[in-house]
Amino acid sequence: MLPMAKENNARPLATGYARKLFLKTINSMGFPEDLQWTTEEQSAQALSQLFHYANRRCDGFREWYLKRIAVKKRAALSTRLGAIMSTTMAGIIPMLSTLPMFAQSEWLHAAWSSVALAVAALLVALDKFAGYTSGWIRYTLTEQKLRQRQQQFCFDWQRIKVLNTTDKPLEEVHQFLTDTQSLVHEETQQWAKEFQQHLSQWEKSGMASPTRK
Repeated sequence: MLPMAKENNARPLATGYARKLFLKTINSMGFPEDLQWTTEEQSAQALSQLFHYANRRCDGFREWYLKRIAVKKRAALSTRLGAIMSTTMAGIIPMLSTLPMFAQSEWLHAAWSSVALAVAALLVALDKFAGYTSGWIRYTLTEQKLRQRQQQFCFDWQRIKVLNTTDKPLEEVHQFLTDTQSLVHEETQQWAKEFQQHLSQWEKSGMASPTRK
């Protein structure tokens, strides 16, 4: 999830800092200024600058996602694999404790089965609240959409160059910048909605737990 102009205060600090840093980097690219359109040569140069600016901006978005896809993937696989192993151990421990050779082993006491189940539940809850698996999928899909849109933009750019006009390329650049920003905004909105839902569930669970019997 990428930076938004305004975000809810309830968010992971590390994620919020990463977004701010990324937004600062993207903004530092700067939109090309003082473009000249007087002559045909100046127009061609101006269009080239706009083309490279739009591609650099999209590359920046994609690079942000690609780096965090790897992080989310490792975290998701670790928590899910840990939960599977803990659940498996919870089922194996009671069976092993009944065997004569393990009857006196404290580490195979049936109570450890409950501990293993608790660890599995904790890992699943961590994955859900931190958004490891969902973030991995969301980042991957968004990066793929950005890559496809960039490929389409580059192809369309080469195709319309034969028209030798400035209006159509300008429209293409504007539409490309709008589409890439929309994809990022859409993904960020999904993250914000998901995080708020998990936070709400966490708060409800915390408020309800003291009253349980």
